Amino acid sequence: MNTTYKTLSLLLLAIAMVPKPMALAETANPQVFDEDFLTSYSGSGGLAPEWVTPEKGGWTILDQGLTRKSSELDQILLCKAVTLSDHYVVSADVRVDSRDNAHFAGVAFNIQDEANYYVFRIAISKNENRGCYQVLKRKGGEWEAWQGPSFSNVEGLNSSKVFYKLIVESKGDGRYKFTIMDGGETLLEMDDEVSVRSDPYTGGNAGLYMGTAGCTIANFHVETTLGAQDKSKP
Repeated sequence: MNTTYKTLSLLLLAIAMVPKPMALAETANPQVFDEDFLTSYSGSGGLAPEWVTPEKGGWTILDQGLTRKSSELDQILLCKAVTLSDHYVVSADVRVDSRDNAHFAGVAFNIQDEANYYVFRIAISKNENRGCYQVLKRKGGEWEAWQGPSFSNVEGLNSSKVFYKLIVESKGDGRYKFTIMDGGETLLEMDDEVSVRSDPYTGGNAGLYMGTAGCTIANFHVETTLGAQDKSKP
């Protein structure tokens, strides 16, 4: 074996032995849970065992998704399948069946318990070609503003027959991104943060929210990585 060939062989061997970076999925142990709400189970309201159902919520699965039959206000449905880290995505398809700007539905995130959580919710207006969204904090069973005015209008959010996809993305360190989609069209894309706000919620669970009956939710999705979770713990 000549010197040049031997040197090249040793170089190739050294390159092969260099450790390769692992993919995020390999290092952060992502957790994923999906529910389309088209299949009834033996749990309360036909829900799968991954859901924690409040006694007064009246949640039930019908032909096109999940709805409520109770008159109780401001009810959440908690998904216990995944514990949120600092980095996660929560989404659901939401249809508000009443155009009165008073029926709200959406996704709940960083749920600590039934009285303490964040919510990203929408409503449809009766007289205008738009609806509105709110990002709110529930603290001790009372509402607190997250940011801006009480109601923020969204052009194109105007049908009580359409499922709109609501997406909450947590980027860590109190940074969030909120998105509303109508099929492939983006109606809202907003970045915000809670790092400067008092007593922010971290960790907890994700779930669903309905202010009243008269809404339908389908295709819930939550995805979180455990790699960042320890940052939110003392």
